[in-house]
Amino acid sequence: MSALDATIRTHRRQLELSRRFLAGLLALRSCLLTDAERLRRRAGDPGAAADERAQRLARSIVEVEAQILRARAAVNDAVEALARHELAAARRARVGRASRRLALR
Repeated sequence: MSALDATIRTHRRQLELSRRFLAGLLALRSCLLTDAERLRRRAGDPGAAADERAQRLARSIVEVEAQILRARAAVNDAVEALARHELAAARRARVGRASRRLALR
């Protein structure tokens, strides 16, 4: 296995990890939004605890959405890096085939 092949494998793994992390953040946001909606429906219940919980949920949602933006950027970077290395490997393979054909003449 060449160093380029190892690099491609590493980038594929990194892309998969980035995608999983993003999926986890999206699931977390969904749960937080569901909790916030449930809390809004019970807004008629008096109590400072409910207000505090709503504020914490709102802050958490904002934080998770910021993390989602960063995670999406990481996925895009990983896709671009993988594409660059796969393109380099394809070029190397074409050059290798052309060299072998010339050597056989």
